[in-house]
Amino acid sequence: TERWEKTKKYHFEEDKKRSIMAEVLLRHSLKKNFGITREHVQFTTNRFGKPMLKNFEHIHFNLAHSGDWVVCGVSNDPIGIDVEIIKFIDLGVAKSFFRRYEYNDILNQPKEKQIKYFYKLWTLKESYVKAEGKGLSIPLDSFSFCILPHVIHMYEGNELSKKYCFQVFN
Repeated sequence: TERWEKTKKYHFEEDKKRSIMAEVLLRHSLKKNFGITREHVQFTTNRFGKPMLKNFEHIHFNLAHSGDWVVCGVSNDPIGIDVEIIKFIDLGVAKSFFRRYEYNDILNQPKEKQIKYFYKLWTLKESYVKAEGKGLSIPLDSFSFCILPHVIHMYEGNELSKKYCFQVFN
């Protein structure tokens, strides 16, 4: 099937298994929430390579996997989802790819929370470009996030965007 072909791109066996499990979650959700059976599920992609359901363009989905986690989001509206293992990373990545004040927000966190805050921003950015369906053709510094205690604001350029609602989970 298409999924087996897709899994060939993964170097590690565990990533292949996660990829297959993500599709199992998707198919289960499609059956449970929309009544779409296995034989009616056909995949296509948009011009940027984002997977879509053929003949069900009104149903949006997104898959992600990392470490022990496999996540699937399905909605009637465009959706993006990301999951990451929190591990050490050179924060220079944020300096290179994020807006200046996002990078400063990271540095303004207590030292022991900087990496975790970086990953909050990173997963928000990943989920946005995935929801948009354009992948990294959208520069990561062309939009930004402000994470407040009870709300997350996204800005396209300098304008507050109300296009999506964002959540971060541990």
